[in-house]
Amino acid sequence: MNATVSAGAPAIPLSTAALSRGTKLWYALGQLGEGIKNESFAYFAVFYYTNVLDLPGTLAGLAVFISMIVDAVVDPLMGVISDRTHSRLGRRHPWIFASALPLALSLYLVFAPPAGLAHGALFAWLLGWMLVNRFSLTMFHVPYLSLGAELTRDWNERTVLVSLRFSFAQLARLFPAVVGLAWLFRSTAEHGEGRLYAAAYPQYAAISAACVLLAIFASGWMTRDRIPLLAPPDPGASQHGVLQTLYRDLWAALRQRAFRAVFLGIAIASIASGTTITLGLHTGTFFWDVTPQIMSYWGAVSIVSIIAGLAFWTRRAATRDKGAVFSEGLLGYVAIHTAVWTLATVGIWPERSHPTYVPLYLIGTGFVAPFAVASTFAMGQSMMADCADADELASGRRREGVYFGAASLALKLTYGGGAWLAGILVDLVGVRGIHSIAQVTPEMRMHLGLAMNLSVLVLIGVSWLAFRQYDLTRGRVSEIQAQLEAKRAARS
Repeated sequence: MNATVSAGAPAIPLSTAALSRGTKLWYALGQLGEGIKNESFAYFAVFYYTNVLDLPGTLAGLAVFISMIVDAVVDPLMGVISDRTHSRLGRRHPWIFASALPLALSLYLVFAPPAGLAHGALFAWLLGWMLVNRFSLTMFHVPYLSLGAELTRDWNERTVLVSLRFSFAQLARLFPAVVGLAWLFRSTAEHGEGRLYAAAYPQYAAISAACVLLAIFASGWMTRDRIPLLAPPDPGASQHGVLQTLYRDLWAALRQRAFRAVFLGIAIASIASGTTITLGLHTGTFFWDVTPQIMSYWGAVSIVSIIAGLAFWTRRAATRDKGAVFSEGLLGYVAIHTAVWTLATVGIWPERSHPTYVPLYLIGTGFVAPFAVASTFAMGQSMMADCADADELASGRRREGVYFGAASLALKLTYGGGAWLAGILVDLVGVRGIHSIAQVTPEMRMHLGLAMNLSVLVLIGVSWLAFRQYDLTRGRVSEIQAQLEAKRAARS
């Protein structure tokens, strides 16, 4: 299998180089590794530090926020560096391989602090290893997404590839649900409430780190045969220093209306996402009053829902504009989420002892809402790849790294803000250090429900207004593709 690529050789037109099913699946496997890491942090990190190690929620959330701010600044830099990388393994694969070990090791160490640390030292440990983890993730994430945009330029195949990635991301959610909640964190007579058993967290982290390492390395190794078909290093990225190139390229990207719409929409939506995901274990425990076993059922139901939603919205996008499909799902999600959380918060919901309580909880929050929001997963990064094509037509450059690095900056910066907000809400609502639902007052429960509801209703609504500015239709992308193919044919 030849993995050599000439530094200045023109790439074979990607629209003529069809992707096999195996290539699509091996590429998507990389998202499984990233997903296990992301879901492990989202499920357990803040809960572990606040309710097991007794670190103040404001400090735990601040550590997440700082690490994501630093990481977000590095993302577009990684995009420029990736775009201009010269190697036998092309532009993207060297960074994918280099990221695997430090990403796995730092994941383990976040959940394995030395015993007896005071709050200041515990905060420093969490922040330090989160920074290492975030830097390692950037080495993988930006080149990996850029590779996906390069693999194909076909309108429908791009959406299929993104849908497969997000399907693997949903499968990654099984890991904390099954390995964590249903196994290592289950309640036992010996250890009591499993979610509060400190020794289980390093065990969970060791298993998850091994899976992350294997998935990322396998994804890079099994897609290396595509390297000769990928675009060569961007010559424009090497004309100036990295920082100057970054400034010029980001400014050029933000001047494009379609990219600006996706960039701002992702940034605003991720604030709500960071808040709601970080509070997930808190709300499941202290608002919905469900057991770890039911939470694992919720995870399984939502995984099935999102995978089904990805298939549904991908088929729908085959005949419609991506922006319209994106908006349909986003508005549907807001409506469903708002209805469910409003009913539960104000008490128009079955009692906890009623036989319909858990089924309605699983259907409303675990199936219907995730099915709707799956449209954003399928469309968002497929739309970003179309933006990169529009940029190539305007500038003559292939700089997917800059586009996906900028999008990742928006996502991480604001998601980190949402995680910090979640930590603040843990302290304000008063659920820090609480070990059972019996300690939760009606006022605390109502405030927790309002926080979840309003964060989605307001922020996702503003995000939808930003996404409405996206103007790359199917017809326009077809025109762009035709003009790009004509330019390539003229140069050959």
